[in-house]
Amino acid sequence: MLAKLRYLIDEGFDVRSLFCYDEEGGRTQGVILYRVQNQKGERRLVSENFAVMSSEMESCARLLFSHFSSQA
Repeated sequence: MLAKLRYLIDEGFDVRSLFCYDEEGGRTQGVILYRVQNQKGERRLVSENFAVMSSEMESCARLLFSHFSSQA
């Protein structure tokens, strides 16, 4: 998940959010939400799910917060 988030940010994708949740059986799922634009200029929201550990999710959050603060 962290590698995908880095790629999206580096390539200029419009990353909107990330979150994680616990599923039954003790698995943790992380989600990245980002927007893509087609050739007509229309945007759509894309979500990608990942199996993550809490340490990776924390790294993703730090990276995204850093990215948001650099855009302000």
